[in-house]
Amino acid sequence: MPYELTADVKENVLVATVSGTRTFETVVAIAKEIKSLCKSKGADKVLIDVRDLEGHLRALDIFFLVTKHFITLKDRRVLRKAAVLDKELTTDRHRFLENVAVNRGYRFQLFDDFDEALRWLR
Repeated sequence: MPYELTADVKENVLVATVSGTRTFETVVAIAKEIKSLCKSKGADKVLIDVRDLEGHLRALDIFFLVTKHFITLKDRRVLRKAAVLDKELTTDRHRFLENVAVNRGYRFQLFDDFDEALRWLR
């Protein structure tokens, strides 16, 4: 699960930057670490910059990630809203991820512009 995550809180928003390799296991580990950071730092919104994360998840992995693993992270007292900053948002994978998450009640959106993502979170 090789990845590196750095994080800082700005105006009650945890801004996390992740680099490394995007695998199912890595994304699960990143999500758990982000929830823990939100809880310990008192931030209930997160902007996750994954533009330097290499690779892609398969559609089935995306579905299981949201339906089986994100459910353990669904605690609105800890995390109310999440924005993910990524590149190439025109792919079907990105639309599928956003749709699966939103359809399951997550306040989640994908962006390719940092400032736009931050505005949405506020």
